[in-house]
Amino acid sequence: MKRSVFIRFTVIVSLALVLTLLISNYLKSYDDTETIYLAKDTIQERTVITADMIDEVKIGAYEKAKFFKEAETEKSNIVGKISKDDIEKDSLFKIGDVRVISQVDGQTMKDGEINDPFFIDENNRLMLVNLTKTQAMSEKIKKGTYVDIVFTSTDSKTGGIYANVIVQHILVYDTETKTDTVDVYFKTTVENCALITLANETGHMSLVLNPLNGKTKKLSPAVPSDFYN
Repeated sequence: MKRSVFIRFTVIVSLALVLTLLISNYLKSYDDTETIYLAKDTIQERTVITADMIDEVKIGAYEKAKFFKEAETEKSNIVGKISKDDIEKDSLFKIGDVRVISQVDGQTMKDGEINDPFFIDENNRLMLVNLTKTQAMSEKIKKGTYVDIVFTSTDSKTGGIYANVIVQHILVYDTETKTDTVDVYFKTTVENCALITLANETGHMSLVLNPLNGKTKKLSPAVPSDFYN
């Protein structure tokens, strides 16, 4: 009888200890915190990510495990890496985030600088056009923006007097402001490169900031007679 009572007592005590440990660990999970990382502002592609570009957010370990399983918690896996694509403001960095890549000399980096050819896929090319500040909308056109290009013909050799949107939603890969002009680098198709080059060599070309998020619209050329309609 005494042995039976002792065994039952031992089992009860053991279960109580296990239950206490489980409850303690469960409650501790609410007290423990982990750090996840968000983009403070939009990080443009081909940018070396620095600490001041990211926000550190502390959350409970329980919330992390339940709602943010994929969130990156190692700062070193973000800072010092290069953004392969645009990373939007407040975007969460994830474990193995495909939007960030390592600095590798001869691939993503060359002579301490971003290696541009690495970031241009086989369907695109990089081209340069030098424009006046008015043509390039001065400071409004910058790396990462999309533009439409308007060609204005003023000569019978190019069909008379008219204006036409020749390409829409073309990526501004980078810009460099000179004293009176702006170097604008476009990343686009081979066909668009030829079209833009022809427009730049034979008439007047202007950039228009594009808010269409990739959509294009078939437009008719504007001609002088439109002024009288």
